[in-house]
Order: sequence, then C-alpha cells, then structure tokens
Amino acid sequence: MGLRLPTLKGQSSRKKLRHNSRNGLPSSLSPKALEDVEAIGLYISHDSPAYAGAVVKKVLDSTRILARFPFAGRMVPEFSDKSIREKFVYSYRVIYRIQQQTVTVAAVIHGRRILDLGTRLAS
Repeated sequence: MGLRLPTLKGQSSRKKLRHNSRNGLPSSLSPKALEDVEAIGLYISHDSPAYAGAVVKKVLDSTRILARFPFAGRMVPEFSDKSIREKFVYSYRVIYRIQQQTVTVAAVIHGRRILDLGTRLAS
C-alpha cells in the first residue's frame, strides 16, 4: 500500500501533475520526480505518517511557487546551465528545468545524495 499524495482538483496522484498559476508558467512533475516524492513520503511515513504528509505537501507546494517565480531557485552547482535550477525544501533538492514557457521538475532528492540525473534533464 503506497502513500496517498495530495491531489489537485480531481487529478489522480499517478497522473503527471500540472499546475497553472496566475501570471506564471505552467509547471509539471516528471513521472520520475513524482516517484521520488512518493518514495520520500513512504520512507518518512515509517516513522511518522503525519510528518510524511507535511513534507510531501511542502514539496508539491514548492512546485506551484516555481510556476510563478521560476528563477527563484539557484543554479544547480553540478551543471553550468542557467535553465537547470534547484530549490531546497527541508533537506530535499527540488531540481527543475526551465524550457521555453514551462517549468518541469526532474527530480526530488535528499541533499546528501550524489546527484546522478542521467537522462532526466535531457532536452
């Protein structure tokens, strides 16, 4: 049994989440990023289901903020690309790419994990 993620107005948690924000860019979580969030929630829920829900909610809320302020995050130090950025939520790195008129979250990883995104950020 998996952790139930908060959904947005009738969307299934398994669908690619897409948020439209007033005066902002559309943003979405890639399927891999959604898996990351689910895995984080599941891991934390072994100790505290309430805290797991709070962390998942805060991560998802941060993606909505990125839609309005895509350059709020810093450039990812491992890349020399201004379109690949990150925002920290608790000790997790929300790594995203700004392309044309869209913000796509590629990964959500613990800050101490070695960054290995492989094809997640491929154009």
